[in-house]
Amino acid sequence: MASEQMLRPRLLHLGCGLTAPDEWLNVDGSWNAWLAQRPRLKRTLTRMRLVPKSQMDIPWPTNVTIADVRRKLPFPEGVFDAAYASHLLEHLYRDAAIRFLVEVQRVVRSGGLVRLLVPDLAAIVREYRGEATMEGGLHQDDSARRLCERLLMRAESSPHRGLFRSIYAAKTDFHSHKWMYDGASLARLMTEAGLHDCQIMSYRESKIPHIDVVEMPGRFLNGAGVAVEGRRI
Repeated sequence: MASEQMLRPRLLHLGCGLTAPDEWLNVDGSWNAWLAQRPRLKRTLTRMRLVPKSQMDIPWPTNVTIADVRRKLPFPEGVFDAAYASHLLEHLYRDAAIRFLVEVQRVVRSGGLVRLLVPDLAAIVREYRGEATMEGGLHQDDSARRLCERLLMRAESSPHRGLFRSIYAAKTDFHSHKWMYDGASLARLMTEAGLHDCQIMSYRESKIPHIDVVEMPGRFLNGAGVAVEGRRI
């Protein structure tokens, strides 16, 4: 059994959300992921109505390492063969995204792979231009509203009020988008951070094993996302 585990690829899944397969070491820093490992506190907060019940009802996995990806990752250098993140990078300011990628490279071995999937800005803009100019299509205001919703530059349409809701909003601010990418700009960012051979990849087209259990079609297909894969030297 020990030798079999040694042969298994060491795979790091960052910002895993609800997708936490056993083939990967799954990391998430969200409020809900943290509460999922504290069921008694979760029940208490729900009863006291200090956080939205809709959030508390989500069945979060418990095989998740809790870590804030904006800080140093809680792993030694070079322990992973590959790292993957889906719809995570856009939640970081660009400078923070560079720091994140440098830190990811620290924990990935030399020659290891890093694959990032983000919302495809080019596809979002194409959709907006098509809707705004199409005869008989959406009203221009509706097109602009949908564009803003797709960009998700703010998590809420109106500010939170009240002490506890303000605290909850501060904890969930990570959900809003800070910087958007198309395939080319994502490849440039990854290259700037020190990765090599950064290439735009198709859905589940990857040299990383078990990519099929973390890369979800709803986050990639039909213009939902674009992926770039690079290599640490």
